[in-house]
Amino acid sequence: MDIVITKHAIIRYRERLFDFNSSEQEVIKFLKDVAIKGKLVCIKPNDYDNCTEVRYQGISVVLIRECGRVFVITCLGDLRYRKWIKKQKPLQIPKSGI
Repeated sequence: MDIVITKHAIIRYRERLFDFNSSEQEVIKFLKDVAIKGKLVCIKPNDYDNCTEVRYQGISVVLIRECGRVFVITCLGDLRYRKWIKKQKPLQIPKSGI
């Protein structure tokens, strides 16, 4: 199975797991493991019914299956991060007096 890890997924992995020390190759290897070994969490809505969320070792990623390849398009983080982020209030941008 050909697995493609997007740059976006790598960036989100680092941000959401607070892992800025692992090499890019280590992150790519882990995200590929999640794609291969992960259990289906849910099917994400899209026009082609090819988008899923999978979880492995507590880390969730979103995959798109297309043309015999799997694309890891983002990393959603672990359950603690996801629970925390849902409790955060949206950023309020002040209106300018223009």
